[in-house]
Amino acid sequence: EVNDPESAYDLWKINPDGTGLARFAETPGYSSGSPDWSPDGKFIAYDTWKNEETYMKSQVAVIRADGTDIRLLGPGAMPSWSPDGKQLSFTKEFSSTGDFAVMVADADGGNVRRLTGGKGEIWYSGGTSWSPDGKLIAVNRGMWKPTFHFEVVVLRSDDGQEEWCTKGD
Repeated sequence: EVNDPESAYDLWKINPDGTGLARFAETPGYSSGSPDWSPDGKFIAYDTWKNEETYMKSQVAVIRADGTDIRLLGPGAMPSWSPDGKQLSFTKEFSSTGDFAVMVADADGGNVRRLTGGKGEIWYSGGTSWSPDGKLIAVNRGMWKPTFHFEVVVLRSDDGQEEWCTKGD
């Protein structure tokens, strides 16, 4: 039952016409969110965290489209597949330093690298989004000064160099 607090944060699926609501994968003791289908439709990346912990301790996970073979790839949130399905981008909070970063990893969780990050007055949050050619990644950047605001930042996926920003102050 979707209204059951124990299963509300499991992964669910539904047909485009609104019929066929069904639990996709049970994740007892964990909350799950931010699902993203792989371009080939074979996998879903999502974030998950223990019910007794906060979302800030989330892990990036990948599951087969048939609901089997859940794999935890490591700390992070709101994963997004690259257009070729070979990489995932996500945001990550480093609790020991207060740093928020944009990360990219191979689809199997290997070769994790930090594109950019900030702490204190600057942080990166929300989901990332790849350009159709896979060369750019868009993400929200929050800032405290001169006033509290968010900007949309576009980064190069190979080196994290900023290409464009809304400069929303």
